[in-house]
Amino acid sequence: MSLCEFWEAAHEALRNGKLIHMSLVVDQTKGSPGTTAARMFVTSDGVRYGTIGGGVMEKRVLDEAIAILNQDPLPKPRLRQLRHRADSSDQSSGLICGGTQTNLELVLSPNLHLELVAEIAFAGVSGSGSVLCTSDGLKLSDQSVETVKLKQMEEEWEVSLPLLNLRRVAVFGAGHCGVALANAMQRLDYEVTILDSRSDISTTEGLAKSIKLIVTNYEVAAACVDHPNYTVAIVMTYSMDTDLKALSGLLDKGFDWIGLMGSQVKIAHIRQKLILKGYSDLQIAQIVAPVGIDINSDTPEEIAISIAAKILLKRESNCQHKINLW
Repeated sequence: MSLCEFWEAAHEALRNGKLIHMSLVVDQTKGSPGTTAARMFVTSDGVRYGTIGGGVMEKRVLDEAIAILNQDPLPKPRLRQLRHRADSSDQSSGLICGGTQTNLELVLSPNLHLELVAEIAFAGVSGSGSVLCTSDGLKLSDQSVETVKLKQMEEEWEVSLPLLNLRRVAVFGAGHCGVALANAMQRLDYEVTILDSRSDISTTEGLAKSIKLIVTNYEVAAACVDHPNYTVAIVMTYSMDTDLKALSGLLDKGFDWIGLMGSQVKIAHIRQKLILKGYSDLQIAQIVAPVGIDINSDTPEEIAISIAAKILLKRESNCQHKINLW
């Protein structure tokens, strides 16, 4: 569930008259199954959305959340640290994998928060602003943040939550492989845009609902992608000619990095054509090709897993330089 979908789901639950207990991971140490920015909420009728790490810890948090939703009066927002160690302290999560995580826990009610959460969900579509939470409550801030910010000052604390999902992928080509990759990245909590020049292909019927589909010429497709500096661009169109058009539009446009699917023979041809078009070796070196982890993939789903794994590896390594695999 993407960040935008999370707040939209919360708004829908409140609109249907449900109380919500929300748990948001705002800090972690190594070993914690709950990573910073992981999120979950449960409604007063027991419906859960998202996850904060799973296992017995999550079961305990859910059980406690249901009990809290039955309290009167409802509690104020709080920070709660969970220790993943084999002990019997109040902070023990029940897990023994090591590390700690700090959860922001808060209760939202239709009477008090419906309009606010609607505003947050709307702001989340554009990724503008942030959500600010203290022990006094929740509010929407005009100031954007890129990551979760936690400030603690003795008994006081403040959490800023981003509304822009920095995990973003633009897939150029909505064939079988492109759709499989788009769906795979959407399930990995990425904001996904898929672009194609054809308006009459049936493969797009298989796209997840939250994926943004844009039909446009490949020469101008890159300009249609929001927040290119945070976006991985993967080119996998239906021909070498359209690959070239997409790449020509992408090079030097500030994308996080660019991947190209294809055989070594096809990639060599594309490289030569880019040189003939006047692109330098430095510009061409922005392209990772062939993109994906070598797992002898054949089917669209296998190819999607291969490329998704490459995207995750590059994200985790936090590379500052583009990798050239020509």
